Amino acid sequence: MLSRIRKPSVLLMAGALALCLGAGTATAATLIGSGGVRDNSLRSIDVKNTTLRSVDVKNSTLRSVDVKDHTLRLADLTRGAHSRLKGETGATGETGTAGATGSQGETGATGETGATGPAGPAGPAGGPEGPAGPTGPQGETGAPGPTGPIGTTGPAGPAGPTGIQGQTGPTGSIADTTIVTGSPASTGNKPPVGSTAATSTATCPNGTDLVSGGALVTQNLTKAAISGSHASSDSTWTATAIVVTQGRRAASITAYAVCAS
Repeated sequence: MLSRIRKPSVLLMAGALALCLGAGTATAATLIGSGGVRDNSLRSIDVKNTTLRSVDVKNSTLRSVDVKDHTLRLADLTRGAHSRLKGETGATGETGTAGATGSQGETGATGETGATGPAGPAGPAGGPEGPAGPTGPQGETGAPGPTGPIGTTGPAGPAGPTGIQGQTGPTGSIADTTIVTGSPASTGNKPPVGSTAATSTATCPNGTDLVSGGALVTQNLTKAAISGSHASSDSTWTATAIVVTQGRRAASITAYAVCAS
C-alpha cells in the first residue's frame, strides 16, 4: 500500500477514479479533476484497495521511499529485480545415498563396420622352434591287402647235423619185416620250379603192419628233392618230391614202406 504521493497528477487521476467507483455516479468522474484536489491532500485511505493498476502510475516515478518497508513480495518484482535481489548460493549439501540401479536398456543396433586399416609392419622373426609334441594315438589297422604272388622256391639248404641218437626202445614182437616198393612218380619234362605234383605211395599187404618208410628221388636234367615222407594211414607210406631246378627231362620219386608180420 502506498504511504506517500509524489506526483499529484497521477494521484488526482486515481482519486477521481476511486471517487467515481465509490460514489457510484458518473457525475463525480466528470466534475473532479487534478485541479480540484489540493496537493498532498490525498492519503492511502482515500484510494480504494486493489483499485490502482500499473497503468495508473507513471513509469519510473515510484522510489523506494514510496513503498512501505516489508510490503513487497517476490511476485511484485520483475525478473531482473528478482535476480539482483537473489542471495548468494548456499553451501552444497551432503550427497544423498545412491538410488537403486535401473534396469538395463535394450542393446542398440550394431553400427556399420569401419574400413580396414593398413597392415602394420612385419614383426621380428620368431624364437627357436619349440619341442616336438607327444606322439598321437595309433590309428586303426587298415584292411589287409591282396595276397601277392608266390615267389620262386629258393635252393635247398645244406643238410643239418645228425641228431642225437634216441634211447633204445623196448624189444618188439616183430618176427619178420618186408619192404614194399611203391610206383615211381614223375615230375614231367620241364616242370616249374617249386612244383610238388610228383607223389608216390607204398602200401603194406593185409596181415602186416606198417612200421616205417622212406623215399628215393631219381635225378635227371630236372633236379628235385624230398618235400614230404610220412605215413598217410596205418598201412600206407606217402612221399612227395619238389622241383628245385627245371630241365628237359623229368625227375622221379619212389616211396618205400617197411611192413612187419
